[in-house]
Amino acid sequence: MLCDVYILYQSNEPRLEAEVKTHPVRGWLCYGDAGRSYPHDEAHLYRSRTDATEVIPFVDFARVRKIKRGGLRIEGMQRHNYNDYWKQAWWCLPVCQEQPSQHEEQSDVRYEAIRAAVVQVNATGPACALDASRLKRPA
Repeated sequence: MLCDVYILYQSNEPRLEAEVKTHPVRGWLCYGDAGRSYPHDEAHLYRSRTDATEVIPFVDFARVRKIKRGGLRIEGMQRHNYNDYWKQAWWCLPVCQEQPSQHEEQSDVRYEAIRAAVVQVNATGPACALDASRLKRPA
């Protein structure tokens, strides 16, 4: 789903609230099992539904920790170096394409978007950028 993502941690430290609020990142949020040899969930933010270019580094070992006020909080780890992970958390607010990035109204629309997305979550389905056919890199 299309979301504004507020990145809550940087370099394993919580970011200041004012800094978090002024720099949301918009992209296509995809959450689910990545199909690796060790099963776990990942959260990715892609440029669009059809473009699997990462907008920001993905969250590994992701878990949805809270669904509240029209948004959801995803927590997990981000790889810093080989075998070195830092804590990461995202606050995600679903948006309609017509909405400007900072639009704070219509929490009912956001709630319905989250509810619909949760019902349709399928990390291997064609609606998700984690679909293996969409992640194939050009040769």
